[in-house]
Amino acid sequence: MVTSTNRSVFLQIVIDVYDHIQATDLQFPELTTVGSLWLGQWAILVPQFLERLQFPSLETISGYIIIVDYPVLNTVEFSSVTSVGGSISIKGCPSIERIDFQRLLHARWMKIAGIQSALDLSFSNLISVTQSIYLEDVNVSTLQMQVLETVGQDFFLGPKSTGTTPSLNDLKLNKLRSVNRSLTLRSYGGANLKLPNLTHVVQDLSLIHI
Repeated sequence: MVTSTNRSVFLQIVIDVYDHIQATDLQFPELTTVGSLWLGQWAILVPQFLERLQFPSLETISGYIIIVDYPVLNTVEFSSVTSVGGSISIKGCPSIERIDFQRLLHARWMKIAGIQSALDLSFSNLISVTQSIYLEDVNVSTLQMQVLETVGQDFFLGPKSTGTTPSLNDLKLNKLRSVNRSLTLRSYGGANLKLPNLTHVVQDLSLIHI
């Protein structure tokens, strides 16, 4: 386990696989603020042994979150984060079962890809995404985006390259009003689809193998 009690980091956190850290837990229980002076980017490049990545008190991230290619990671917790200034990218982590951003209100861009385990994905207070949401090759079993209203560019859910499909029972985007480019829902497990307030899809609306 690696634990830090720092409350603020104004540069960036980089934990690289080349550091040969073999911890299974990485926790920053008191950290509330992270910024960056390097292109506004915060990179988390976590070691391959890591199973849990937890920042339960972190509220503000001014840069990016990047988590990529770690086979045994199963929990990603940013449960107090309300603001991410850059992008959220989580991909190539096939064993993740829970991603928690339950207090995040607004995001710029997100891509979650390459997850084979049944995934509980919590963005339950997310209101808007400035650019796009891509949920590609992810076995989403629970998707909490029930207050999402606007997506500035694309919203994509379904298989892309590996053929991994969602296993949703219900796909509820009850407050989604507008997608300002394309909305694509592909092979999402026969879920009941509810989009009662959708009024604008500027370019393409694609429902494929539903």
